[in-house]
Amino acid sequence: MRKDMKKRMGKAVWILCAAVLLSVTAGNVFAGSISNIQEEKEELQSQLHETTKLIQSLQNSKEDVASNVERLDKKLTEIAGQIGQLEASLLEKEGKITDTRKELKKARAEEKKQYKDMKKRIRFLYENSRQSYLELFLSADN
Repeated sequence: MRKDMKKRMGKAVWILCAAVLLSVTAGNVFAGSISNIQEEKEELQSQLHETTKLIQSLQNSKEDVASNVERLDKKLTEIAGQIGQLEASLLEKEGKITDTRKELKKARAEEKKQYKDMKKRIRFLYENSRQSYLELFLSADN
């Protein structure tokens, strides 16, 4: 029986050693897994923080761009209004220029007529020099 007990005890010791060895190995593997997981967690938190900062920066940029677009839209509206006013003023000035040209044409025609009339008078005076110049000018219509 003793031999049998020794065999059993030897087997038990070996089983116990194997169990201890397995638990130590598993513990190291488990401990290694936990530290790896914690490192990954810290890395992911760092990435999350950086991404959050990037998102905030992009939102600020978006707001700045929207503000600039709004400001430029207002400026464009003002300029479009000014262009409309200038176009209306231009049309008015072109109308005045056209009227002034018509008046100038009439004035030049009147000037030519008066010049012709004056030439006739001078010729008449030259041909009929017996009358006094004063009488002639006083009797003239124009």
